[in-house]
Amino acid sequence: MYNSAMATILPLDRLVVEVVDAHTGAAHRVPALHPRWKVERRFVAYRPLPPEGCPVALHEWVERLRFLTSDLDWLLKQPHPRFWSQVVFDEDLHKSLDSYVRLVPRAYDGAMDRGGACGGKCSKQGACEPCNLQTQLHRQVFMVYLRMSTNRESKECFLSTEAFAEVIYNNFLFDVPKILDLCALYGRGNGALLSKMIGNIFKKQPAYLSDLEESIPTILQVFDMIAGKCGVTSHVWSDGFPQKLTGQASHSTATIPDLELKDLLQYLCDVATTLFAFLDVYPAAAAAFLQQDALSRISGFYEIVVPEMEKVLTQTNFEDKELQDELCRLLVTSQRRLLGVSHAVISACCLQPLLDARTEQVQDVVEEYLNVVMTLLQQHRFLADFDELYPIADDISIMQQASPSLDETRISYVLDAVREARQSAGSKRPSQHPQHMANCDEDSPAAAKRSSIAIQNFNGSEDAEPDHESVSRGVELGGVELASLVCGIRDLFPELGDGFIEAGLHAFNYDSESLVSRLLDDTLPDQLKGLDRSMPKMEENKVPSLLAERRGVFDGDEFDVFSRDSVDLARVHKGKRPAGPGGWRSVLADRSGVTGPSRERYAPYGLVCDEEEEEPGLPGAGGVRDYDDEYDDTYDTGHVCANDGDADDDVLARRPFVTPRVLQTRSREDRNVASNYEVEEDNEDKNKSVFAQERPRDDFVMDPAVLRERMAARRETFMANRGHRGGANQAVRGVGRGQGQSHETTVQRRRKEENKSKRGNHNRRAGASSKLRRGMIPS
Repeated sequence: MYNSAMATILPLDRLVVEVVDAHTGAAHRVPALHPRWKVERRFVAYRPLPPEGCPVALHEWVERLRFLTSDLDWLLKQPHPRFWSQVVFDEDLHKSLDSYVRLVPRAYDGAMDRGGACGGKCSKQGACEPCNLQTQLHRQVFMVYLRMSTNRESKECFLSTEAFAEVIYNNFLFDVPKILDLCALYGRGNGALLSKMIGNIFKKQPAYLSDLEESIPTILQVFDMIAGKCGVTSHVWSDGFPQKLTGQASHSTATIPDLELKDLLQYLCDVATTLFAFLDVYPAAAAAFLQQDALSRISGFYEIVVPEMEKVLTQTNFEDKELQDELCRLLVTSQRRLLGVSHAVISACCLQPLLDARTEQVQDVVEEYLNVVMTLLQQHRFLADFDELYPIADDISIMQQASPSLDETRISYVLDAVREARQSAGSKRPSQHPQHMANCDEDSPAAAKRSSIAIQNFNGSEDAEPDHESVSRGVELGGVELASLVCGIRDLFPELGDGFIEAGLHAFNYDSESLVSRLLDDTLPDQLKGLDRSMPKMEENKVPSLLAERRGVFDGDEFDVFSRDSVDLARVHKGKRPAGPGGWRSVLADRSGVTGPSRERYAPYGLVCDEEEEEPGLPGAGGVRDYDDEYDDTYDTGHVCANDGDADDDVLARRPFVTPRVLQTRSREDRNVASNYEVEEDNEDKNKSVFAQERPRDDFVMDPAVLRERMAARRETFMANRGHRGGANQAVRGVGRGQGQSHETTVQRRRKEENKSKRGNHNRRAGASSKLRRGMIPS
């Protein structure tokens, strides 16, 4: 029995309730925050929306949402003591809330942005049961966390500050990942309540701030991991962190599969969006990111990885165009959020303190801002994109107003570096350098025309039409740049379709500010009013390829890569084709191509077989005469022509004169030497002929066993002809002790004793004897 009557107003952690046992009637006191008051109730876990085309899974998902909404509605209706007893001691409730926070689709996922849970099949939000349940559950989860973050609900229902901090921290009602997820889910439409809620958590429990500072390096390591997957590394964000020598990626961004690239971009977009939402809701945490050097890590990652991904998305020919558009949207969202995180840190740490700082603190804040900007000047791409969204010249103007004694040299250096970065990155927006703006010719007709167009667009006049001449001169945007503009407008107007936004941007010369102004004032031109606002992106009209007009004799064959996507690579061989199973011997033994007189020469030996006998000289089966390779090409190398020189000098030059042997006069010794030389040459010729008879002509690699036998026989002959060397073995073997020794043994031992100084002790014994004889050693 629970007595809800409370005579004394005490905090919940010190409140004690008197309970009477129904069986014994004994009364005992139980704390108001106790597991006894927990109700056994099954809280089911949340699951994501099932894919389309599966009605059974959708029905199960709807039933699960019904249970969840019913349970959370019951929980929110509980009184203060029972609510806290349930949320503190019920593990199933913790798992259910955690599953929703982790698995519910985010705004950038595209699954719940238009049409709610039904995927856009209903005309209005909440017109079908899945949309109603999803919206109701989303609100109830937020209300549960909002109530858990409040220690005082009323004058009677409250927790003491110390007990509240201990309860939410020790029972893991909140932690840093959960706080980040709550900001990503509810920071867009409930920023004020969420900011108050998270501020109260960090204020009442300072341990969460320490946990945040410890988790920032882990969060920043995500950028290192993504860079490693893309095959790029840089010292910009890895200073002070050990790098694996064996962990260098051997692949690049261009070799990443499409699905893996999509996972990387979704991961990057999730991290960037979560950090941006958290710093937007709780700007006080920006100081921790600035101390951890997060700006240098983010800018270094942005400088190297983002251009690589842009190059892949723009230069790769994706088979699935919808996948390519989705990847571009994810990359653009990630870029905007990373730049937003950097601006949030700079704004919270350097710009906002100027409004609250005293006179003596202004100079320190300005110096901090200049130091932060100076660290970003080397990242040209990041600096150009950052200045595109958040102009640095505007921030410097605020600094100059707050501190008139600001160093103009440093200001000029920073603005010049920003202008050079924008020029190198090819940015479209003109630089905001004050000096260059002052030097512009504002009285020129072109400047006046641009100003008038800008004023007309700004005023939003319904009669003002865009200047078609300027539109025709403008650059047609596409790919990542167009996706960036579409994503920015969709953040403000989620109900608009991509096709409608692109049509509006094209009508206003890709000026997103003018389009947003017209949408807010509802003053769109007539050509846009007639369009469906939820119109999806239209497929581009593909220009017929010039290859379709190509004509050739090989069109449509099995190796025509222009007409087919796949080619049988087994039919393609590069280089020398290897021999068949028989090797080169079978190729040399093949006599199937022998024809003519040579065929008759090989026939008695059985080297050719007559499969189809044809008379020589007659046409073959193909109507073409057989090739006869019996042409004698012995004298083809001689230059024979009608203009050969017949002079005696030419003949002698080609064939020198030789004296006949009978006319030569030689001595007897010369004739003997010549005869001996001729005999040796005859013997060598005979040996060569014998060797040629023993070894087949095609045996150019001799059997190793035969070579070893010949080498062994040659060595035995050589050793037998060397003659006798050395004498008998002079080593003698003595007899046992006590039997006496022979004369030979005594002589050999004496010789050993005398001669061992030549080998073992390096003549030390003889030297010692010589010194002893000369009396050099005292006795």
